[in-house]
Amino acid sequence: MYLTKVKDLLFVVFILVVTTVAAFGQINISTGITGGLNFATFGGSDASPFSPTITTQFAAGVFAEISFPLIPISIQPEVLFSIKGSKGIYNSGAVIDRGGIFTDKNSYVEIPILVKYYFPTPIVKSFIFAGPSVGFLVSAKKTVAYVNEPQLNQEIDVKDQFKSTDVGAVVGVGAKIPLTVVDLTIDARYNYGFTSLDKNGSANIFNRVIAVYLGVAF
Repeated sequence: MYLTKVKDLLFVVFILVVTTVAAFGQINISTGITGGLNFATFGGSDASPFSPTITTQFAAGVFAEISFPLIPISIQPEVLFSIKGSKGIYNSGAVIDRGGIFTDKNSYVEIPILVKYYFPTPIVKSFIFAGPSVGFLVSAKKTVAYVNEPQLNQEIDVKDQFKSTDVGAVVGVGAKIPLTVVDLTIDARYNYGFTSLDKNGSANIFNRVIAVYLGVAF
């Protein structure tokens, strides 16, 4: 169902691009690389018993920006390797008694499709953006760290507990700084997951990520 919704959204974006190209006759495409920090946690009604807090991870990838003459709007698809997750108290009495803290570290290949609007600012081009995103789970690891008994620390493969896809939405603000040969980009974004991560569907736990990325456009 979620993949169907994403396909519908991508189709709408495709129609928007085709319609705009037909209207204005030409497009400009730039490509680039981007990456930065994910400040990730879990949200949802069933996340609170775990006392989730933020874990700092990273993301990196490539993008293509499709811009049009005469209008301050562009389409930016991205392909990112993005690590999300959460940190908190493990929901087990024995672990809590030992001062145990867990960190979930879930790696995704993520594909956002962003619509960007540029403000008419001189030199530094500021913008806002929003769009759908779908992530495909690559790996999921749970690390349990014991404050008082570090010899018991362990890392567990928990990929079979998480759904293989994560559908969400991205919103953010940013700026493009033209340099001599390339353009430097910086943006802050919020990724709100719509897909409950629990593979069995018994718990409502979702990805919530604030991110800051730095990029170079060619």
